[in-house]
Amino acid sequence: MVFGLVKPYSGWLAIVLAAMVVEILMSLASPWPLKLVLDDALGNHRLPSWLEWAHQIGIGRHTLGVALFAGIATLMIAIIGGIATYIDNYYTTSIGQYVANDLRLRIYEHLHRLSLGYYDSAKTGSLMSTITSDVSTVQSFASSSTLGILVDIVTIVFMLGLMIWLDWDFTLIAIAVMPFLLLFVFRFKKAVKEVTREVRLRQSEIVAVVQEGLGQVRAVKAFGRQDLEVTHMEAASLASTEAALRARRIKSLLSPVVAVVVALCTGIVLWKGTALIIAGTMTAGALTVYLAYLNKFFKPVKDLASMASTIAQTTRLGGRVVQEPVTVPGVSFALIADPQGHVVGLAQQL
Repeated sequence: MVFGLVKPYSGWLAIVLAAMVVEILMSLASPWPLKLVLDDALGNHRLPSWLEWAHQIGIGRHTLGVALFAGIATLMIAIIGGIATYIDNYYTTSIGQYVANDLRLRIYEHLHRLSLGYYDSAKTGSLMSTITSDVSTVQSFASSSTLGILVDIVTIVFMLGLMIWLDWDFTLIAIAVMPFLLLFVFRFKKAVKEVTREVRLRQSEIVAVVQEGLGQVRAVKAFGRQDLEVTHMEAASLASTEAALRARRIKSLLSPVVAVVVALCTGIVLWKGTALIIAGTMTAGALTVYLAYLNKFFKPVKDLASMASTIAQTTRLGGRVVQEPVTVPGVSFALIADPQGHVVGLAQQL
């Protein structure tokens, strides 16, 4: 469904992907200037052979010359990464806004094509929630989450390659804990999907109560039912608050678990890395780069798990419904997608 929505903007999407690749490369390059200072400026007093060209354009073959090159490299990495981030954010936001606009129009047009019998059981408040907050969820997923997932996967692959190149022993430490971390993320995603569904349901109930109460405000005042309407709102609001708090308890587990895993791996790497430095088989700069990569390696995993809430909401909204809408009391609503994945409107879903 999401890919069908963003397909008309494939040109902008290509620009975003190119900018994200540059961001990844700059992120991977960011620890290396410090390695140059630790290993080459303070040790060899000259740049490594693969950077010999820098000496040929005027960089001195001494400690301060190498340090100067490291400082310039740090600045250039930040500038190039900043430009790529600006392009990424600019076009990503544009794609998200246009996707939301297209989706709103398709849903609203489809609502006007439904029979009057459909509205005998449909709640206007729930439909309003779908066309506003639910569309915003799809917008967020289409503009940032989809691309973020792709970037996180590419980052993990590139980083694993560099970590294996630096020291395959250390890389095995990170890989060894990955199955346990991925198992936790899988169970975390499943739990988040369940609580997210409840939160969205409770939020739509609040909108329904407000719409029905204010839409019939004259009758409410005429029959003196203000207190009853307030009671309805209190019950709906309390249910939404309790559902959100249950969701927060589950989501709050992610950061501490990932932090403990990162700390465990970092401690083992520090211990083994120090032993290798003493033995002369590893440099302090290489250990510094590896520690930086180790922290960056687990960040995409954490990001993927953090997106579980948005993915769960979008999955719920993007249920594929191929049959014509039927009017059955007590049903929920879902987006209709054609065989190509394009959203064509709303339908009741049993």
